[in-house]
Amino acid sequence: MAKLPYKVRQHLAIVKGNPLEADEQKEVFIWIRKNEYRNEALKHAFCTLNGIRLRPSQLRGAKEQGNRAGVLDIVIPARSADGEFCGLYIDIKRLKGSKTSAEQIEEVRWLRSQGYCADIRKGHDSVIAMIKEYFDL
Repeated sequence: MAKLPYKVRQHLAIVKGNPLEADEQKEVFIWIRKNEYRNEALKHAFCTLNGIRLRPSQLRGAKEQGNRAGVLDIVIPARSADGEFCGLYIDIKRLKGSKTSAEQIEEVRWLRSQGYCADIRKGHDSVIAMIKEYFDL
């Protein structure tokens, strides 16, 4: 059976109340861009593009250029409001049905050991709440 087109999958996921991870991440970045005036650090937020599906030839090229499994989705390279952490890393998951890989769990553990704030969150609301808390917004 052929895979459904992205727009169809997106619509079905939203109707079922479980948006795709990509759509959850888009909502986070819409919020970030609307709130950059509140904290300059938000202007430096970026995503790692690890969740993007690639053809096998593109995947080989990405790995040769340093892409690897387990890297978290969202990075904000700035100190927390209280100065405790030197940067924020977040992996965003769907509200239901997503799985966290062993590589991601190890990445969170390692980042925390290096003085970063790192976590895996479900849904854009949880991610936005974490960013607000991190920067005391």
